[in-house]
Amino acid sequence: VLVRPGEDRLTACVVPRDGAAPGLAGALRREIAQSLPAAMVPTAWAFLDALPLTPNGKVDRRALEGVEPSADAAGAGRSARTPTEQVLAGLCAEVLRLDHEPGLDEDFFDLGGHSLLAAQMAARVRQALNVELSVVEIFHRPTIARLAELVEAGGGTALPEIPPIRPVPRDGRPLPLSFPQERVWVLDRLAHGGNRAYNFQVTLTFHGPLRVEVLAGALGEIVR
Repeated sequence: VLVRPGEDRLTACVVPRDGAAPGLAGALRREIAQSLPAAMVPTAWAFLDALPLTPNGKVDRRALEGVEPSADAAGAGRSARTPTEQVLAGLCAEVLRLDHEPGLDEDFFDLGGHSLLAAQMAARVRQALNVELSVVEIFHRPTIARLAELVEAGGGTALPEIPPIRPVPRDGRPLPLSFPQERVWVLDRLAHGGNRAYNFQVTLTFHGPLRVEVLAGALGEIVR
C-alpha cells in the first residue's frame, strides 16, 4: 500500500492468486473496512501479475509508484446511455481523475472516491445539472446508474433559477438600501436617532489648503 506521487489517496498493489476477477476491488475494500478505520482503507487498486523487485529481491516501491490503478470490471458491461448518465459518468471520471468513463454499476468509492471527492462530485453535479445532491446520497447511491435514477426521478433538490443582476438606473433618485443598510436604519429609527452603535470615530489630517464647503458637501452627499 502506498501513496502515489501527486495523489492524496491510498493505492493497494495486489497480486491475485486467480487473476483480477470482476468486482474484486469492491470485495477487498469491504473486507478490509471491517477491521481498519476508513482513513486506512485503500481507495485505488492495482492488480499485477507480480510485484516488481529490486536486485536484492525486495519489493521495488519506486517502481510501484508508476503503476496505474486498475479499472474494476464490475461495470464494464454497461456504459452510460441517457444524457443524465453520460453527464454523471463524465463528472465522475473528472473527479476521480480516471482515463476512462466508469461503467454504470461501478462503485464510486471502489474507483478511488472518498468523502472529500464525494463533496467535489456533489458540487460538479450542482453546476452541470442544477440539482443539489448531498454527500450522504452519494454514499447511499455510489454508482452512476443509481445516481441517475435519483436525478431523473426528481430526487435531490432542484435549485431555483437565479435571476440576472440588473444595473440600477442612475437618474438622480436615491439608490435603494441593501438589507444590512435597512437593518441599521430601522435600529436607528427605534432609538429615535440616538443610536451610536454603528458610528465610527476617526481623525484625519489634511495637508494644504482645505475647501471646507466642498468637504461639507461631499460628507452631506454621503449621508443623504
